[in-house]
Amino acid sequence: MIFYFSGTGNSLAAARYLEKELAERKVDITKAVREKKFSYEIGEEESVGFVFPVYFWGLPSIVAYFLHRVCFQEDRKPYLYGVMTCGSSIGAADKQMKSILEKRGHQLKAVFPLVMPDNYVVMFQAPTEEEVEKILKKTEKEIAVISASVKRKEDGRWSKAKGFALSTVMQPLYRNGRKTAKFHAEDTCISCGKCASICPARAIRIEDGKPIWVKKQCIFCMACINRCPVQAIQYGSRTLKKGRYEHPDIKGEW
Repeated sequence: MIFYFSGTGNSLAAARYLEKELAERKVDITKAVREKKFSYEIGEEESVGFVFPVYFWGLPSIVAYFLHRVCFQEDRKPYLYGVMTCGSSIGAADKQMKSILEKRGHQLKAVFPLVMPDNYVVMFQAPTEEEVEKILKKTEKEIAVISASVKRKEDGRWSKAKGFALSTVMQPLYRNGRKTAKFHAEDTCISCGKCASICPARAIRIEDGKPIWVKKQCIFCMACINRCPVQAIQYGSRTLKKGRYEHPDIKGEW
């Protein structure tokens, strides 16, 4: 079983690869949270993976929420692993994940970082097509290695002291930040409603044909910004001329 969360397609693409290579079923964490489905039946030899992006060198809020609640039948002790997509480093997100699962009585056996194109256009310029192609070529090789490691139920690569320092500094900014006040749609908005339908936090409502953000905080997945078909959504002035990113294998499918 492969649980995944994805804002702009990176982790979904990784989950699809693992689904095919490992012959495992995948479960959308966003859908599971919305339906309040946290209990799962797993096979005797079935591995359980969690595939998701790293935000501020830690776990996305929705992933942490799900991990705090997910459970399996008591007689099952599956090989639990995580694949964390990131622009450069996972920080100490692995230790955060391990701590949460241990409190649930689950033992995390391995975590695998997977570098993919960055989608955080609030701070960074979106990668060019050439940059995306170059990064994803390396990603294809790395995820094949990860898949082989999972099949063998190997240990992963755990973060070190530097990762802990990054997470210690950045995670409070994520927990206390994620403010929606600066999100807005420009006049180029075509009133398609996609941003509201894909928002995993249900933080967007369409009023008079335009999106408004109705919660003070969201997950900060950047799906609304990056997947808007006309690039009408901005975060203050920080995303102007930053470009947009969506995984090329997923774009237009979801």
